[in-house]
Order: sequence, then C-alpha cells, then structure tokens
Amino acid sequence: MKNENLKALIDIGSNTVRLVIYAPPYRFPNVFLNKRFYCDLGRGLDKDKIIPENKIKKLLSSLNIFKDLLNDYKVKSFEILGTAAMREAKNSKIILKETKKIFRKKIKILKPLEEAIMSGYSAISTMNLPNGLSMDLGGGSLDLAKIKYDKIQSVKSLNIGTLRYYSPKNELNIPNIKKDMNDKLNSSNFFTKNNKNIYLIGGAFRHICKKYLSVSNNPIEVIHSFTIKKTERSKFIKFLNYEFKFIMEKEYSTLSKREQTIPVAILVLQKILRDNINTNIVFSAYGLREGYNYSKLSNKNKKLDPFVESTKFFSDLDSRNTISSEIFHTLKSLIPKKIKVEDRIIQGICNLSDANWRILSPYRSIQSFLRIARFSWIGINTVERLFVSYTLFNRYNPGKKYRNQIKEYLIVMDKREKVYAELIGNLLKTVYSITSGSKKLIEKKFIYFDQKSISYKLNDNIEDLLQEKELQTLKLNNLLKEALKY
Repeated sequence: MKNENLKALIDIGSNTVRLVIYAPPYRFPNVFLNKRFYCDLGRGLDKDKIIPENKIKKLLSSLNIFKDLLNDYKVKSFEILGTAAMREAKNSKIILKETKKIFRKKIKILKPLEEAIMSGYSAISTMNLPNGLSMDLGGGSLDLAKIKYDKIQSVKSLNIGTLRYYSPKNELNIPNIKKDMNDKLNSSNFFTKNNKNIYLIGGAFRHICKKYLSVSNNPIEVIHSFTIKKTERSKFIKFLNYEFKFIMEKEYSTLSKREQTIPVAILVLQKILRDNINTNIVFSAYGLREGYNYSKLSNKNKKLDPFVESTKFFSDLDSRNTISSEIFHTLKSLIPKKIKVEDRIIQGICNLSDANWRILSPYRSIQSFLRIARFSWIGINTVERLFVSYTLFNRYNPGKKYRNQIKEYLIVMDKREKVYAELIGNLLKTVYSITSGSKKLIEKKFIYFDQKSISYKLNDNIEDLLQEKELQTLKLNNLLKEALKY
C-alpha cells in the first residue's frame, strides 16, 4: 500500500490516546497504521476533575511520537479529537495549549451528544442496515444512539465510564457503581426492551469479545459483527460471571491496562442481558474515529455499500482483470430467482473472484478461503463472511484434504447456505474455465439457464473451450437440483 493521500485522526480518549492513519478509499476503514498508548486521563474523573501531572506528561510524550509518525509517513491531513476527559477536566487547558505547540493545530473537543452521534455513525458505516441501539463505552462516558439503517434517530451521553468509578486507591465500590449505572440507564429512556439489536463499541467490549471467542472455540475469531443470539446467552452470561470474579480477585497491580476497564464493562453487559432478553448483542471492531470519518463523506459516498467497496479495493490490489461487473451480470442470469442471495454479496464475490491468482494452484482453494475469511471486511456478518469464503473455495479445485481442513469453519452455516456457495463457486469456476477472464468471451453468453428443463446448458459454439464439459455441467446441474430444494 502506497502512503499517498493518507489521512489521520488522533483521538485523545479517557483511557487511551490513539493515532489511526487511513488510506483511500475512505468509505471503509482502510487502516494504514494504528498506534495507541494508555494514558488513563479519565481515571477517577468523578472525584476532583483534575488530570494528574504525570498523566499529562505521558500524553504529551505520546503526542510527540505521533507527530514523528505523521512526518515519517508524510501525512498532511489530520485532525485531533478530544472526548469526555478533555471536556470535564478543570486543567484540560494545559493539554490544549501544549498540543497546539506540538502540532500547530487545535484539539476539537466533541460535545457529549456529538460523541454519541459519531459512535452511532460508526455502527451505520460498518454494519449492514443496522437497526437498534449503539452503545459506545469509553473510559469516561457511555454514548447511546438509536439508529435505523442510515439514520440516527436520537442520542444520549451518560457519565458511565470504565475508569470513572475508580477511587484514588484504585478501588471499585461495586454496589455503588451498580446503583449509579442502573439509575442512569433506566432514566435514559434508551434502554428499552424493544431494541432489536444492541451494537457494542469500545475497547473494553472488544477485549471481552476477543476473550470469549478464544475460550468458546469459535471457528473464526473475528470480532466485528460477532453476534450473541438468544441461543448463546446462557453460555455468554456464565463467561461474564467467571471473568468478573476472576478479575476482581486479582491484585490490582497485576492487572493489565485493558483488564482494569473490564469490571465496569461487564456490569454494563450484565444489565443489557437482563433487560433485553430478545435482543441480539452485536460487537463492533470499530468506533468513534470511523464514525467521524464517515460523517465527513459526501452523501453519495455514504450510500455506497461498505462490503462491496472494500472488495473493490481488494480486487484493485490483486486481480488481473476488471470484468467483475460482467461476471456479476452473468451469474445473475444463471442463478434462479428462488435461490435468494443478496446482490451485494454476489457482487463482492465477483470482485474477489480473481484476486488469488498469484497463489500456487495446488493451494489456491484453501488459501483463498483462509485469506477471505480472515480479512477485515465490514458490512457482513460471520455467516456471510464464511459464505463468501466458501464460494471462492469452490471456485477453484479443492481436494478432499482441504475440504476436511475447513469443516470446523462451516459449522456456523446451514445446509442451504453451503449448497448455494458450492453452486455459485462452481458457476464461477465454469466462467473462468471457458473465458480465462476475457470480456469478449463472457459477452458471448456461453452458458445459460434453461427454464424449461431447469438446467444449465452450454452453447454449441463454445463447448470445445471447456475441458471435461460433460462432467462440469453434470456437477452444476446436480448442485442446482440440490439448491432448488430449499
């Protein structure tokens, strides 16, 4: 990735200070560099509203490192954001003054509702048609946004933070925290039982999700869009109870900086799970920074599908051709209407269909699967991620050995999804076998779906271009027959 037209955000949060450099295109979080330091500016914020001198010193040291990184990567366009700790601290003027000296630029201190809006935009920009409540838990505040698709309906910011409740002796009064938290959440009028989904944003929530994915032997440990559904609640609650007890029993001095934020985050989660029995809990790998970037986009760019855009970027880096649009239209003509797969998923698959040609052919199927499954896509959930991966796995010639290797990943997909992926993957295989990616050959409509016989047929004038044509069309028609059962 070339370091051209890079943009950056410096986020002075209540727990961490972070520099994130983004590369174009900007419709999805194309992260070039992500660097953070724990400065704990919001620790004990409820007590005296003063940020200790040693923490200010650490912050300024971190900012000087960020300045060097911006210079090294020749980043000229950047902004500096401040959140709860910067808003509330009585001595934040010192930081404002010193930061301006370092960067010759002012910190933009977000108002509470601005912060909540940016967190809501984070969910809107990285999830597919989000519907529910976004909750961004930081060191100093909990920001709520009711969202529906691409609209924010209302926002609220509460003084609930992972570091806010610590005493000067680094102690947590759990009964008092629970009471304060419950009072604030219950009176917010946001925490209702009719939230279809709750989107969890923030480093503490990400840490909890990462740990849960690890201990629960999830086949793919990807945080973004990982969802706790009703069937998994009891297992997740047991995990939270264990983690809370484990951390609270440890000596404070042995806790990592991130672990120090977990008790309050777990208390928030326990409240969510108690009060929202039928709500899906969805984790996000992104946050306020991505929401802020999204807010700066044109309306036209905001409407672009983030998954499709990220696959276009991936394709531009690695594909040999630019025929994904033609392949998409070919596939659409071959997939019966009864087989329901979203156009945006098919478009993404087509964009990625030639992106793994550099991999040696014996390994192409398995490496395509793993590469796509582990990439930082947005706008798709775990099942969709694996559907795309499995489709491209079948686009090549996977042997029995590799099919056995991916079995553990496919347990989250049902039989229908697997058959659909196998059919579309083999259709792609046929397209490339005949055309080798030639736009002119694709336009000849060499294969078609015959409505009368409900089967695939090859045009006579192109049959010789497909090796083992009888076997391939037989396989396609067997898969089609299986797919149409659902």
